[in-house]
Amino acid sequence: MEGIVVIPTYNEHHNIAALIKHIFALKLKQSHTLKVVVIDDASPDGTAQIVKELIPHYPEKLFLIERKNERGRGSAGLKGFLFCLEQQVDYIIEMDADFSHDPEYLTLFLELATYYDVIIGSRFVQGGQSIDRKIYRKVISAIANKIYRLVLGLRLQDISGGFKCYRKEVLMQLNFAKFYSKGYSIGLEMLYRIHLTKANFLEIPIYFKERQKGMSKFSFREIIEALCVTLKLCWHYRILNRIVASAGRKFYSR
Repeated sequence: MEGIVVIPTYNEHHNIAALIKHIFALKLKQSHTLKVVVIDDASPDGTAQIVKELIPHYPEKLFLIERKNERGRGSAGLKGFLFCLEQQVDYIIEMDADFSHDPEYLTLFLELATYYDVIIGSRFVQGGQSIDRKIYRKVISAIANKIYRLVLGLRLQDISGGFKCYRKEVLMQLNFAKFYSKGYSIGLEMLYRIHLTKANFLEIPIYFKERQKGMSKFSFREIIEALCVTLKLCWHYRILNRIVASAGRKFYSR
């Protein structure tokens, strides 16, 4: 079983080397292997150069995609997913570069991935927790996830998190050209579109740690975009389907 970890970066020179080394030092089962692809948005702090210097130490396991004219966590993640879909892997995992997602959970992801299409590292299921995070960020995340659940009809607790493991075959069913998202909201949009395929999900509790080094890329603009994407998805796949169904026709597309 082979997995590949997608790590979008922008100005993560404080964290990226330690994170990559930690991932490749994990004690995996003999049948499990991991690769890593870093997608860097032309970080002026030299993040990409650090990755380049590490590549010879992890041949055919560590990859770098440099984006010169694009920016954003969402589009960077999408670029990484498209790269991974061309690789000979079984599972695709996304995580942040700042150690807010503990790489030790990757071993658990791989152990459980045999039984589920999507595994979510969740802050909001029993046992999950956000550590050292400012109160207003916790409140925003909690309210946003309640809105996503209500509007989209999802039974997941942590829809907006960025620590997930996908079965490759599930992602291959998606038409990324139809996605509305450009930023962080791509995560919730992926979950909803995968939900439409009747895939099965598992949420496991994680400790989400506030970054200790570097600066957060969080902005209220991302929240507004996520809400707009949620409403678009609701209209297109829930309300519109009901309208068409009431006219005696079936409407469905991923």
